[in-house]
Amino acid sequence: MDKIAYPSCDLYLITTTLSLITYLRLVVVGTIHLCRTKSWNISTVNTLCAAVLFISMNGSSAWFVAAEIPSTQNAAENLENVLQKITHFKSEVDCELHMDSNIYRYDDDAFQKAVNFVFDRKQFELQTTHTFFGDPCDELKTKFAFLEQPLSKEEQDFPLAYTIIVHNSIIQAYFLLSALYQPQNQFCIVIDDNADPTFKKQMFQLTSCFPNVFVMSAPRIDQCSFSALEATYRCVQYLSNLQADWKYFQYVTERDFPLKTNLELVRIFKQLNGSYNTAIHDLKFYPHQSRHPSPLPLWRSNAAVAFSREAANLTASNQTVRKVIEYLRGVPCPQEAFWTTIAGNQDNLKMPGGFNASLWKEKLTGIWDARQKNNTSRLISKNVNYGLFEPDTYYIARFEVRDDYSYRKIESRCLGKFVNGLCLFGVGDLMTLVNRPELMAHPFDLDFEPASYFCLYERVRKRAFTAKEDFNVDAYGRLPGPTLLAGVPFESAPFVSLGGYMYR
Repeated sequence: MDKIAYPSCDLYLITTTLSLITYLRLVVVGTIHLCRTKSWNISTVNTLCAAVLFISMNGSSAWFVAAEIPSTQNAAENLENVLQKITHFKSEVDCELHMDSNIYRYDDDAFQKAVNFVFDRKQFELQTTHTFFGDPCDELKTKFAFLEQPLSKEEQDFPLAYTIIVHNSIIQAYFLLSALYQPQNQFCIVIDDNADPTFKKQMFQLTSCFPNVFVMSAPRIDQCSFSALEATYRCVQYLSNLQADWKYFQYVTERDFPLKTNLELVRIFKQLNGSYNTAIHDLKFYPHQSRHPSPLPLWRSNAAVAFSREAANLTASNQTVRKVIEYLRGVPCPQEAFWTTIAGNQDNLKMPGGFNASLWKEKLTGIWDARQKNNTSRLISKNVNYGLFEPDTYYIARFEVRDDYSYRKIESRCLGKFVNGLCLFGVGDLMTLVNRPELMAHPFDLDFEPASYFCLYERVRKRAFTAKEDFNVDAYGRLPGPTLLAGVPFESAPFVSLGGYMYR
């Protein structure tokens, strides 16, 4: 796909600002005229509507560029109002008791209250049309405490981009989006063509409420469908073609939740320094592969990934990448076979921030170390200490607990329940989750122990307003990806692999 040509930033801002002033004046003058004369002729109304539409489409893409960073007091108050509206949450769930190891004491009554807490969705259902009493966009922003401005200059100068796959939980998607949202960030949301019409209408409404949110539909976006991969690729293309100068991309679903604030993510991505963060694992051989050789050697990964704008630009335009996508039509769960395949074959595809997956596999399995007589690198293949900003494995895009060999070997705990081989997190998992170094945790379900979700939601969102800014994320810069990109020889790069080769 050809890149879209845009005017220079200065010219764009000047012309947009002048146009905004003109149209805003039209709205004010026209409204005064209508109020005074009560002459609601169709021409005047159409002019007003056009002016309002222009402002809604263009205003918020430019207004925050020169705006001063506001006090967080109002945003914190808005968030507190949201939490108070979650029926019985503040009165029945003691989040700190379940998250803070310094005050932890086992209280069966408190634990059972948290486990038995039920989320009442009615408080968060939205109208879908303008009424005399209000605008659905205002209602959405208020009910979920969306931020209207960046929380810091540092965040404003380092925008992020997301693809979000939304299957059926619109309220959970709204909560996730509100936790990730800042006006400088960019979002491409994918929904299912076959979804309920009301659901689709509410999701598409996001595009009229937020100029940095784009929504597309795709047929059958099940986790292992080819359509999900195809839609994700279209999102990468869309985001790549934006004028907005976003820096790092993440893939998430509505069942994910961030373990880090936006500022923490920004600083972690700066430490990753353009490196591609994806999991590495062997892809099982399928008969399809013998009949039709793959354009690149195939690798399996987790669907969640993080990579730079430069990597997104190449992914969106490279012919080999497109050939890989077409080839994966014949492979089960193609999305899990895509990211590491295009990032881990540097001899065949020079992906920015990429790596040699074969070499990394040898390192992570101990084969490489066994061959070297004078090995100065180290491979940690057992449990190591971890913390909120202290990774204990090379893959940090997503934390999940799988019911497989790696789960038994590394002694991960699942105190929720296993569903389809993955731990659906519950209240008992909170103390682990609030200390994990990964960027996202997956999965959550508002119909299963929702207190775990809202405790984490409250913790992460409040930390964005109140946390000190001197937190240290240097450990992420010592992961293999950024270390090797910085020029450190492979034999000297430290690798961490919990449970050996298996990724979490």
